[in-house]
Amino acid sequence: MATGVAVPDALYRTVGVQATYWRALSPAMTIADRLPAADAAAAQGVLSSAALVDLYAAAEADDSVQSAVAATVQDLRTAYADRNAEGRMTALRSIWGKAEDAWPSYARMVLTARAAARIPPANGERDADRMVAAMLSAGLDRTAARWRGTVAKGGDGWAMIALTDPDATGRLSYGDLAAYSGGRGDSALKQRLLFAGLAGLGRLSAGDIERAAQALAVPIGTENGWTRALDTAARAGQPGTVALLAATGMQTASWHGMPPEALYRIVAALRAVGLEGEARMIAAEAIARA
Repeated sequence: MATGVAVPDALYRTVGVQATYWRALSPAMTIADRLPAADAAAAQGVLSSAALVDLYAAAEADDSVQSAVAATVQDLRTAYADRNAEGRMTALRSIWGKAEDAWPSYARMVLTARAAARIPPANGERDADRMVAAMLSAGLDRTAARWRGTVAKGGDGWAMIALTDPDATGRLSYGDLAAYSGGRGDSALKQRLLFAGLAGLGRLSAGDIERAAQALAVPIGTENGWTRALDTAARAGQPGTVALLAATGMQTASWHGMPPEALYRIVAALRAVGLEGEARMIAAEAIARA
């Protein structure tokens, strides 16, 4: 790439997909070639929401982009700048590109996070779960929390706000947890992930944690070499080690492969070393992507 020679696609197919994310940042490539890699990179946290928006904005003046990309760029501009909230919502739905009962790709949530934050809750009620998920993909927790009165109790948006509201006081009850339907996707897994996140964040009482762990069959007391190392680092107040061990424990192809008991230990350890914001966002992403 440094010499202006493109790496053949056949070579990229011989390595893991993560090896292609760096293309999103390569100035030697055209914007048209960088965008597919950028979407994948943003979905994995390699690019921030602001960086992804900037790249799409730059595509507006690039003649090499395809018409579909140009249409997305125009929708993105409308989603940010239209004076009418309903016009901005229509543009967001176009970018998401799926039926209202389906999640958009996570990259599209990242792309639209700050545009979603500009929509008043009253104008986005029918898309409330997706709006909350989009905002939280960029860590906009307080903005998402303003939708608490708009999302349906027991739905995905409600669950994500319950996990991420930085100003929440008190604890949820076992009944609150049991009211969660699991929303879109793997509902049984998502119920267990919500429990793991709430328990790790200390947002359930000790009695409710024990009761829910039994009811949902989540063995939160399981011990192995990884859990012992994580607990030791948390007790020693070592945020860097905890973050590294948390990442080690999340090496799975998708959230469907993430054991809820491991999520519980990760969230609790991050919180113990002062990384509660990161813990809340990880717990919310589990709900959005499972």
